[in-house]
Amino acid sequence: MNHNNNLNAVRLIAAALVVIGHSFNLLGLAAPTWFYMACHSVAVTAFFVISGYLVAKSWSNDPSLPRFVVRRLVRIAPGLVGVVALSALVIGPVFTVLPIGAYFASPGFGSYFWNLALAPAYTLPGVFADGRPSVGVNGTLWSLPVEIAMYAGLLVYGRQQSQLCRMVLLPLALVSALAVAFWFQVMRPAQIEPVVWWNSVPFGLRFAGSFVIGAAVCVWRLERFLSVQVAVLLLMGTGLFLPYPSVTMALAMLVLPYAVLSFGLARSPVLGWAGGRADVSYGVYLWGAPVQQMLISVFGPAMHPLLLIATALPITLVVAYGSWRLIERPALQFKPRRERVLAAQPLLAR
Repeated sequence: MNHNNNLNAVRLIAAALVVIGHSFNLLGLAAPTWFYMACHSVAVTAFFVISGYLVAKSWSNDPSLPRFVVRRLVRIAPGLVGVVALSALVIGPVFTVLPIGAYFASPGFGSYFWNLALAPAYTLPGVFADGRPSVGVNGTLWSLPVEIAMYAGLLVYGRQQSQLCRMVLLPLALVSALAVAFWFQVMRPAQIEPVVWWNSVPFGLRFAGSFVIGAAVCVWRLERFLSVQVAVLLLMGTGLFLPYPSVTMALAMLVLPYAVLSFGLARSPVLGWAGGRADVSYGVYLWGAPVQQMLISVFGPAMHPLLLIATALPITLVVAYGSWRLIERPALQFKPRRERVLAAQPLLAR
């Protein structure tokens, strides 16, 4: 964990924003927006930007395919196994409207474990089936296949031996990702909705550009151009275009990643404490929705979203801390030692 920047703090804030946004959506209400983006979409964008930057840096420091795969596996899989298993084996039997025998015998029970193969399955038999707008147990799991797809793309780029190929691939990926994200997010062609691996391609592509931007900052060593002061000015400038939604969203696609990395990599961190003892952001992201669904089931769908936020956030933080201490941190002991390449050469130069 890094005490020298604010990345862990930014990720924790983003995870909290996911909980806040879903507190509205799960009650059938519209979430608060920022630059015409739902607050939880802003948060997921921040996650992808930071992930692109850190994962590219990890590969740049140690371009070993086996070690790269193991590092990604021990960071993502244990927490995912924990939330999927506990949701199916503990939360499901408690909150299902079916008899316990029928619950475990239902094909939907076994299908839920496809989440471990990154094939999103959102429902468990009879669980939270009380007439609410959303019966999904954990809708946040949609993002993990997209994240893994970004890792695969980074590997394709990183293993290219030709420098010319490297110089062409990353700019091409960056321009393509931003163009596609702009088309689906700003133009919103609702009639186009292809699905790959149980996931909406347009929805996933909205965040691919953010990952590529984060990776490009690492590869091209653009950190020196990041500035908190400039980020604030850019955010304020983007706000001037609020009367023009398409322009605002297009600018936000570029300004938001810049702001996330500017605050996250600030040299004089004000939130470095967030990485001091536990990195619970992933746990908050994974556990927020199940905790919220349980609270709504107990208190009823007429629950006020602010009350849901006030109760779900502290409970989720406690559960996420337990996940970190009991599952995620022990698994990280198997993380391979990093072998830095000579002079920490950037991806583009090797």
